[in-house]
Amino acid sequence: MEMAERQGAQLNEVIEAASLGNHANWTNFGDLGGGSYGLGTGQITINASTIDNVIRGVRREVITANGMDLMNANGLFFVWRAADFEALEEFAQSNGFNLADKALKNGIPQAYYFMDSYHYVSNSHTANHVFAGVRKIQRIGILKSTYGRIYENQDPYFAAASGVVSAIGVNSRVDYGVSAPLGLLSLLFDVNAA
Repeated sequence: MEMAERQGAQLNEVIEAASLGNHANWTNFGDLGGGSYGLGTGQITINASTIDNVIRGVRREVITANGMDLMNANGLFFVWRAADFEALEEFAQSNGFNLADKALKNGIPQAYYFMDSYHYVSNSHTANHVFAGVRKIQRIGILKSTYGRIYENQDPYFAAASGVVSAIGVNSRVDYGVSAPLGLLSLLFDVNAA
């Protein structure tokens, strides 16, 4: 059972990596120079003094792209890298009263609602890309007939120095697809992060 649980977790990690790897289809958001962020490809150094500007900039671009109704209905999200999430935690700990006290006492959970946005953390990003935008736009289709199904191979061929080894091979698979409606891609952002 422990192996099956681990295989399930690894399948979910593959799906997460595929979702975050779809960044070529999203709208570029980056450093425009002079301390401003918007629709560009310049890399942003994300830290505690810039993370709030990134959050506000993405919100501004969603509103500019006429996505305010969808944003109000579904919410705004960010999927940060671990170091970016640490910067968010530092920012939360140094601002406000009740918020700062709570963040100092408990830290912030891996899924956190802050600055009217949902914040998540992942280690599955493609290098220098962070995912942000309006929630519930990008779709992931998973074929349920193969998702998590276990396949057992009796005596799989395994060549070792002493010859063929008797064993049982256990594997599983997932068939999936990732897409987002073309008309809504202006509400999904590839935050170009250094």
